[in-house]
Amino acid sequence: MAEGRTFPGWSLSMLRHVEEAVAECRKAIALDPDYGNPYNDIWACLIELGRVHLAEGNPDAARRSFEQALRHDPDYLPARKALDYLDAEFGKLL
Repeated sequence: MAEGRTFPGWSLSMLRHVEEAVAECRKAIALDPDYGNPYNDIWACLIELGRVHLAEGNPDAARRSFEQALRHDPDYLPARKALDYLDAEFGKLL
């Protein structure tokens, strides 16, 4: 059941185990592609991972996380705003 995989993913994200959380959410999506919660959790994890990279002084890795979130949903506004911020602060050359 997809929900059974989504909850561990969410729990792992709260513990800042982002990569493991995304992996659990992807398992949930494989079980039920129409169940929306794991998609939301992946986006949230990728945004958080990007923020961590940015706080650690790695805007390149942050950009990759935000871009990955947009590959899941091109209209995901938090990722779009984060990329706009990176463009304004660091330019598009990252």
